[in-house]
Amino acid sequence: MKILGISAYYHDAAACLIYNGKILSAAQEERFTRIKHDKSFPEKAIQFCLQENKIKKEDIDYVAFYDNWHLKKKRNLDNALTYGHLSSENFISAAYNKIKELEMLDQLKDLLNWNDDQIKKRLFYTQHHYSHAASAYYCSPFNESAVLTVDGVGEFSTTTIGYGKNQKLELLKSIDFPNSLGLFYSAFTNYLGFRVNTGEYKLMGLAPYGKPNYEKKILDHIVYLNADGSYNLNMDYFKFQYKNEMVNIEKINNYLGVAPRKENELITQEHKDLASSVQSVLEKALTNLVRYAVKETNCKNLSLAGGVALNCKALGILRNTDLIDNIFVQPAAGDAGGSMGAALALHYNKSNPSKKINHHFNVYSGPKNTDEEVENFINKRGCPFLKKKDLEICDFVAKKLAEGKTFAICRGKSEWGPRALGSRSIIANPMTKDIKRILNLKIKQREDFRPFAPIIHDRHMDSIFKNSTESPHMSYVFFLKEELRADSAILSVEDKSLSSEQLKNIKLSVVHNDWSSRVQTVNEDSNKFLSLILNNFFKITGCPILINTSFNTRGEPPVLTSKDAFRCLMRTQIDYLLLNDFILDRNKQPILSNDEIDIFDPD
Repeated sequence: MKILGISAYYHDAAACLIYNGKILSAAQEERFTRIKHDKSFPEKAIQFCLQENKIKKEDIDYVAFYDNWHLKKKRNLDNALTYGHLSSENFISAAYNKIKELEMLDQLKDLLNWNDDQIKKRLFYTQHHYSHAASAYYCSPFNESAVLTVDGVGEFSTTTIGYGKNQKLELLKSIDFPNSLGLFYSAFTNYLGFRVNTGEYKLMGLAPYGKPNYEKKILDHIVYLNADGSYNLNMDYFKFQYKNEMVNIEKINNYLGVAPRKENELITQEHKDLASSVQSVLEKALTNLVRYAVKETNCKNLSLAGGVALNCKALGILRNTDLIDNIFVQPAAGDAGGSMGAALALHYNKSNPSKKINHHFNVYSGPKNTDEEVENFINKRGCPFLKKKDLEICDFVAKKLAEGKTFAICRGKSEWGPRALGSRSIIANPMTKDIKRILNLKIKQREDFRPFAPIIHDRHMDSIFKNSTESPHMSYVFFLKEELRADSAILSVEDKSLSSEQLKNIKLSVVHNDWSSRVQTVNEDSNKFLSLILNNFFKITGCPILINTSFNTRGEPPVLTSKDAFRCLMRTQIDYLLLNDFILDRNKQPILSNDEIDIFDPD
């Protein structure tokens, strides 16, 4: 049974293909179209899934869509009735949904050569939060798990608590619109001058520079946390419930005494303190939810999805409580992952297996560049290059990193979800002085407060971070050990030592102001290539850490193809580009033509 899962029309459109429960491929539409968070029908992602696995479109048995259009339209219409003339924009949204549903039906019929009768029998709608829950639980290593989904809004639900055991997954409790932790966080993202659906991670990155001075006031009158794990928003402070605006700016300004910020305006200390307060409220609300979920399910395994599950700081705090024993976060926790969850949910519905099966989930599930494609691009473009074998590449990269050079990697299958995990990454030496500023301003071309993530071999985690464990998907933060926090501290790992100055540079580059670090761990099984580079770099320098950030510039999705990678290389000050086994030195490359220069809207 071949099932195609789809998410689209809100943000992060994606497609996922499964065959008898095995996940074959999954990819986001943005990677192909170069439109960040592209929400359009994922035609290119679907074509990739089919072509990659040599499956003909007529062989698709079912399509699973990650939303229930009918319930979503009902919510918009109910809202319009509740708020009357204030909610005209909600009524327009309901009409928009109907138009988009008809558009999707037409595109599916064209793409799969289905007629109206086939569409009725073979297209299934999965409720939004069940799609999220399925993407988390069925991809997790658990046979029993509490399941938590938290985002802006699906149809009616904004938060659900569920329970998975063997092949069964049930949602036990729902918190419904307009009460929404995701929209609460997005509202203050907007208030602080960042864009909704793209700027939430900026609020999270800004929070450690402030103090939660406004937390009590928020909990007193804006967000109420209840004993049963639920929460309520005071809707007097918001507008998203009836129009396409997030907050009541005047009311928040009067109550908190923090002026709203416009995009590109100066970030004041009050803005940083507000970001810290909002982040702290979110952490407390999530902890409250998890406490209740564990109590209701009597299970200390936790599976998470929904856009809020990408808040790695909140999950790092949660990880360090005694509430849970094990945690799994769907790497594509946002809407993209809903395509995978919808397909998996439909598989269980149709096949009715007697137990949970192995879905062969792998975060490296997207397109890859073949050696032939890379060589054709290099020859056509006239790029000088070096070509080396795997072990030689790892040795070359490690030596250049030790010299302070930066490397961009476009190699192997691309990552599923927003985190760069070594296939479409920029890596650098964290001991290089001012490397955080260099990467932010000269390469990533983004705000200078934004943090970077480290890669580390999992065998070295205990030497550096508290309560360490494996983290192959970079899902949550870890906290630096207390003995390494002083300026005078040195780092000793195995038989090698770093000076206090070298450790200070590392902390400035990959450890945030609150001593947190969003770590990706690797080993020979999870990512042999990165593991070899780390081992070689450690032998040369005594440093067990490398900086890892996504291979893109501000406003651009992570690169996908050789063409994307080369253009990004030449627009930045990255030193080297690795395309499969081909190494390109930026200083030796022909300059971009006018036709090759892409302009991305800064997010």
